[in-house]
Amino acid sequence: MNNEEAILARLVDLKERVGRLDQRQADTQNVVGDIRVAVAGLKVKAGVWGAIAGLIPSAIVAIYFIVKAVK
Repeated sequence: MNNEEAILARLVDLKERVGRLDQRQADTQNVVGDIRVAVAGLKVKAGVWGAIAGLIPSAIVAIYFIVKAVK
């Protein structure tokens, strides 16, 4: 194998490696996007549960005053 063939083989190898790295980067970006969506969903769920937890004491106080006013 002469020098030009060795260089050409090396360039082909490097091109294949770059292609694999590009694919890995695209896969990683997809995973990061999926994680962002999951985190956004968890934030919504946490907000809903926080609102419910905040309403419980208010509901108890409202029921207390309603019952007290009826007596």
